[in-house]
Amino acid sequence: MESIITLESELRVLEVDPKIIVEKITSLGGKKLFDGVLDTRLFISNALEGEPRKIRLRHYKGLYYIYINATGSAITKTVDYTERVVKTKLPRQEDNGNVPAPRRYSEKIECIYHGNSIDELSREYRALGIDEHTRDMRNRTSYILESLVRFDLDEFTVTRELGQRALPLMLEVETPDDSITRDAIQKLGFSFDEELSPGFKKVNNFTLRQIFDYYSRQS
Repeated sequence: MESIITLESELRVLEVDPKIIVEKITSLGGKKLFDGVLDTRLFISNALEGEPRKIRLRHYKGLYYIYINATGSAITKTVDYTERVVKTKLPRQEDNGNVPAPRRYSEKIECIYHGNSIDELSREYRALGIDEHTRDMRNRTSYILESLVRFDLDEFTVTRELGQRALPLMLEVETPDDSITRDAIQKLGFSFDEELSPGFKKVNNFTLRQIFDYYSRQS
């Protein structure tokens, strides 16, 4: 397949109520895009030129929703594949007071493998000396709004840091532009000021490793 490059601006919202958040997303016109299970493994390569590159392997298994007309009717397609993506971190703005600046990436989808080949690919990377940074299993439900905003509701069931400990539902908001990301967060009714604990905001730009570390300290 040809490589597909996208720009991504993202913020996460922790500990959301699934019923309330889905009602808000659909009231804005959001449509369900995916419902299934993800096996995700993130590798950090220092062997590539420039900044360390993140190589993400992700196995998708579940249902994709394909909308066939303007009435909103959808058909579903069962999917089972592994995807390899190279993520390059882009410079981001400084936080504006209590408003976190979204994390920004360039994502290059390099390959899609049919079936579950994630274990084989992981062994190949480890054999090359590329370190596995994080690993997790999650239930994901995704919604898309106007082809610009993607909402991913993630229920983590297994993480390398925490083992088989389910985490509270997390919302990830992804768009191609920082202002659209912030606007989507506000339209859902979230405050940039709310904290789960001192210094740890409900709406944040933390990495998954930082979030997993936070929950490990809450045990």
